[in-house]
Amino acid sequence: MRKKNDKDKTFKKEQKKENKEYYQSVEKCHKMKEKTEKERKKKGKCYLPIDKKRFKMLQYLEKEYPEEWLEFKNTKGGMSGNSFHNATRLEGSWLYDWNPWPNRRSSPLKGGARKTLRLDRKGPSESATLFPKGTKKKGNDGNMWIITVTKKGIHRWSKDNDKGKMTKGKKYLIHDNGGRPFLVIISAKNVSIFKLPKGVEEDRDTSKSDYTELVKEYKGVKKVFIGKSVKPKDDTAYYAAWGKEFDGNTILIEIQDKRYCLVAERIVEFSTKDSIEKFESPVGNNDVPYPLAYGTQYVYVFGFDEHKYIPRDIIKGLSTGKIQEKYTGECCPWKSELDKYKKNLKEKLIHKRPGWN
Repeated sequence: MRKKNDKDKTFKKEQKKENKEYYQSVEKCHKMKEKTEKERKKKGKCYLPIDKKRFKMLQYLEKEYPEEWLEFKNTKGGMSGNSFHNATRLEGSWLYDWNPWPNRRSSPLKGGARKTLRLDRKGPSESATLFPKGTKKKGNDGNMWIITVTKKGIHRWSKDNDKGKMTKGKKYLIHDNGGRPFLVIISAKNVSIFKLPKGVEEDRDTSKSDYTELVKEYKGVKKVFIGKSVKPKDDTAYYAAWGKEFDGNTILIEIQDKRYCLVAERIVEFSTKDSIEKFESPVGNNDVPYPLAYGTQYVYVFGFDEHKYIPRDIIKGLSTGKIQEKYTGECCPWKSELDKYKKNLKEKLIHKRPGWN
């Protein structure tokens, strides 16, 4: 059995080695452009295998060295008084964040600094001076608050009495890289899709009641598929998160026979040659969904730059995660044995990702 000091050295050595390998790997991704939606998707695809490997390594360190990991969390320069994100510099690692102080919550800013939010007041935690007049946010009391400006030009949070009416029905927030671009409300055979109104920012404090601007409405739909991320039975790396809180991370609507609408980071409509009978939406690293639909003849893969479909019989017997892995192939450049079978899905853009020009 190794002594504690020897084990400490091993933990630090493995941690240092992992950080070095990670930064060397992501250097290429850092240099990629991200001005357009296509460029951002391409850059995200570059990070995917690197982040999957890093996420597994961090899980290994936590499991293999529980005492050292705990010490790392509570030591200045490790994670003490900080966040897992700042300590590891892993994209999407805010999912590991915890709150070391009651009535305070901190989050990272550009350059490594942090901002602290006040949770011990009725209004929103963030300072009113950070937002323009008319910005709406949910307060710590559960009510909506709006930025007003006094005669002296001072910004203040004031309770917003114009709450508006929320459509009744089952409500789901769409997931995208930690964000929530759309709210979908399902009432019987009717589906309404909302986004945040102008002046309301999309962040981790956003609630369902904030989504008041109607984007699209479908009445008398045939069927609604709720995208779910269920714990995999195999060792696929495409699932990083699962459970009830991820139900509805993407949604597929059967508008009419062989005509569908996918609500994900953007909203699109498309037609198929067969009928879709099953829809799954595993959530990967960075809270990114990778939805996949099973038709009677084809499998439709949505979680990448371009939505495509492949014959169902060529991936017979594979789980959803294994299909995604085989579909992606190996890097670099990305190549898959399924490339020759892939066909582009013709789509109609209903609404782009809110917040992207």
